[in-house]
Amino acid sequence: MNSTDPNNENIRDLFSFLLTSVKENFLFLVKSALLGLVLGIVYSLFLVPKFQVEAHITSNDNSYNSSSADSAFTDLLGFDEKRTKIDDLVSALTTYKTAKVLWDKGYSNTFYKNSYDEEKDIYINNNIPFSQTLQAFILGYEMDKSIGPRQLKQLIKGQVKITKEKDSILISFVTTEPLVYKKLLEDLLREADNMLKDEELAYANSQLLYLSSKVKEVTEKDIRRSLIDAIKQQHLSIAFLSNDLPYSLNIIEDPYVSQNPVSPNLTFIYILFIFIGFTVSFLIIIYRKILK
Repeated sequence: MNSTDPNNENIRDLFSFLLTSVKENFLFLVKSALLGLVLGIVYSLFLVPKFQVEAHITSNDNSYNSSSADSAFTDLLGFDEKRTKIDDLVSALTTYKTAKVLWDKGYSNTFYKNSYDEEKDIYINNNIPFSQTLQAFILGYEMDKSIGPRQLKQLIKGQVKITKEKDSILISFVTTEPLVYKKLLEDLLREADNMLKDEELAYANSQLLYLSSKVKEVTEKDIRRSLIDAIKQQHLSIAFLSNDLPYSLNIIEDPYVSQNPVSPNLTFIYILFIFIGFTVSFLIIIYRKILK
């Protein structure tokens, strides 16, 4: 009695058929794989390498540590009562105010040079999607095609990546223009920090003016003494804020460009094209054998 399982027989026949097909057409399959490799190399010649531009920062206030670094990302979930300077800096990186400063520093021309209209002396977006143009026509409103700091803000927000690490925060861009974005990252950190410092300085000056006016009205000695101490503290704060040192951050590693591209992965591309070349040829061979 034959106890051989028909399913096992079919599987063995299939593997035998495939193995025989490979042996009989081995050179053709090798040539096809090499052709795939050549096509992969040609394809890779048209790819533009992307580099990572990054900087490592940490807060310069003593309340910051690796555990409190999580608060730098609480904006994604909502307001967190315990905020540090680094939280404010992370938020300031993608604000309109920071983008406006960068726009005035010349990044308007860096990113939107081809959109500049000399006659109107403005930057105009000529690549508005047809769907938006059609919607404006149907609803009867005029589209704002001008480009300004708000668009620069969206560009930065869409490309900057903020990653929490053990003892620092990594600010990075992945770009085909590493030198441009290296300078952008340097200016972005500097101007966001300066903006926070200027806001804190303005607040300290307003407090000083208020306390100075109040101390003239108070006659009670203890209250007057407390106000004078508060005024001294505000003078001290203003003195600290009036220097050129960073206000909210310590830069552990200045912005730098990765030594090698982060993409494309040429090894993966070449292996993929070799696989495609081999697989397509093998399927053609099988198809022809089945038709015979």
